[in-house]
Amino acid sequence: MSEKRKGRPPSPVKRRFQVGVRLNEEEMKRVKEQAQIAGMKVMPYMRQVILRGKVVARLDEEGRQYRLALIGVANNINQMAKTCHQKGYLSALAAYYKDYAQLCDILKKLSDDK
Repeated sequence: MSEKRKGRPPSPVKRRFQVGVRLNEEEMKRVKEQAQIAGMKVMPYMRQVILRGKVVARLDEEGRQYRLALIGVANNINQMAKTCHQKGYLSALAAYYKDYAQLCDILKKLSDDK
């Protein structure tokens, strides 16, 4: 019988080279802060800075809340479309206007944040 290997499978792209960078305490503190703001660990953050010259930050808490709100509105719209097909257009119209107003408020907040 063959032994099954446990654990994480090997990466298809091997990283054979190591680059050493010396930082003082203040520089390392700044790198850690920037990585935390981007929502990343230090080494993936540094790799992205080296290879791309910039880091695209993940969503902050407010951005995640907007995303969840938009997902909720999208789900409601899908449910209304289903209701329209089952019961007819007029019965779903009132719910549509409520969700439409909610979506407009979220989009207005997003555009005001820029």
